Amino acid sequence: MPRLTARTPEDTARRRFALWAGLSLIVLLPLWWIWGADLVIAALRPVAGVVFRLFCLTGAIEPMVGGGWAVGTHLT
Repeated sequence: MPRLTARTPEDTARRRFALWAGLSLIVLLPLWWIWGADLVIAALRPVAGVVFRLFCLTGAIEPMVGGGWAVGTHLT
């Protein structure tokens, strides 16, 4: 078991940070998927409209019935 113990204070700090980051990820990732992703997509809709116009494309990012998002460009 000597390989599992921290040998230096830096190892202890790295392990503490890894534990903190892992627990934060477990807590924040579901919140991101529930609320954050939709907010970001809603904020990017105007940006996508500008990009479409810059490249002479017609289309938009629109919400779908099932709760997802669709990117349409009307390309043939």
